Amino acid sequence: IGSIDEPRKRIVNGQDAQLFDIPSQVALMRKFDGIWDRWCGAVLIAWNKVLTAAHCVDDSLPSEIRAVVGFLNYNEPKTGYEQVASVSEINVHENDRTILNLNVYDIAVLTLATPVVPSIHVKIARQADKSESYVNTTCIISGWGYTNKTLMARPNGLQKAVTMIISNTECKLEWPQFADALDEELFLCVHNEKGKSDQPTSICAGDSGGPLLCGPNNDILVGTAVSNEGKCKGFFLLLLF
Repeated sequence: IGSIDEPRKRIVNGQDAQLFDIPSQVALMRKFDGIWDRWCGAVLIAWNKVLTAAHCVDDSLPSEIRAVVGFLNYNEPKTGYEQVASVSEINVHENDRTILNLNVYDIAVLTLATPVVPSIHVKIARQADKSESYVNTTCIISGWGYTNKTLMARPNGLQKAVTMIISNTECKLEWPQFADALDEELFLCVHNEKGKSDQPTSICAGDSGGPLLCGPNNDILVGTAVSNEGKCKGFFLLLLF
């Protein structure tokens, strides 16, 4: 697990993302007492639309949220690709609710006041074909969230890590309390990359809303991070419909 003394270990057992690695990644900022601060992750799905987790925005006004694209590091000079967009509308999924401490349909679409401008570092994620199966596929998770479950280490730079989609059968063995939701195919499960269980990769607090990207170019959006049961060790990703 990463710590402040191990600056290369991010997300949880991830690594620093480089410029152009994840051009659909979005950083959400939220206004607290007049100050803009980092909040959640998100993903660009249209030039004026951002997908995130509903719990990141369900108690916010559009004027309290900003989306930053083309962004990499909170503590380094600008890359020149950054664009800050105001949010004009927040649409939370109508079936968003909590069951057994698990957020169901935990997705929201934010409409940007002005479309962002495409560039080599700002691109729309390709949505996964629902007929495709990504079980046992290695994918990429990313975000600026905490790097361990003690919530003591949070990176300035965007982190990425390789992970793997596992079958619902395997997932239910790990999280039997969520079997009903898995049977309804509301979620898919992601675990650390097989063969590396001694250093499991995972999301943690602050990564919510970020993308799960698969495919040979890591640009196919299969899901968005919504829950890791608070343990920063394995997690669920909501299926996209």
